[in-house]
Amino acid sequence: MDEYVDDRDHFTLSIHKQIAKSLTDFVRHGYQSPTQRFGETIKFIFPDNLFEDSKIRQSLFSEIRKQSLQGKRAEILWFVLDKNYQENLDDLLSKNRLPTDLKVTNVYQYYAAPLRYTSELDELSLKEGELFNSNNVPFIRFSKENQISVKDFDDNWSDAMTSEQFNKLWLKHYISLKDQVYIWLNDQFGQVKPLEI
Repeated sequence: MDEYVDDRDHFTLSIHKQIAKSLTDFVRHGYQSPTQRFGETIKFIFPDNLFEDSKIRQSLFSEIRKQSLQGKRAEILWFVLDKNYQENLDDLLSKNRLPTDLKVTNVYQYYAAPLRYTSELDELSLKEGELFNSNNVPFIRFSKENQISVKDFDDNWSDAMTSEQFNKLWLKHYISLKDQVYIWLNDQFGQVKPLEI
């Protein structure tokens, strides 16, 4: 609650900025929500490295193609920091016959620019334990104990957390209760309720 509102009645300045950007996006796109513009999106939480071939990746792509035939758009959520992200992502999409409307969202790219409403990706750089976005602004800090801190909209750093806690925190913020979510269970992707993540 404290992250979003001041004194339990009013949104914080950073949340007012998010609302303003969301409303601007809504108006610029003819008063259509992202769901209306893009159609139904199925979210797949991918726990491995998407750029390395594996059984789980092959299963993911198979499931995405199956959902695409049913008219559903897929989004992959994953958690790997990669130096050549854009190049590797372009290569992955071109070589694997994936639907053209597939969305790939990486936790690090999301935090680099959480209020961006385009598909542009940031050029990330890691310097002395801090991850910088394209504007040379640090937004994630890695400690020597493998702990992670995130910079908020007010330029304050969060308490340190494990990478697992960091990933779960992001998923709780990113996934809506209305989303259809698939995770890797018992050697296949299976649907779960968002609250079960």
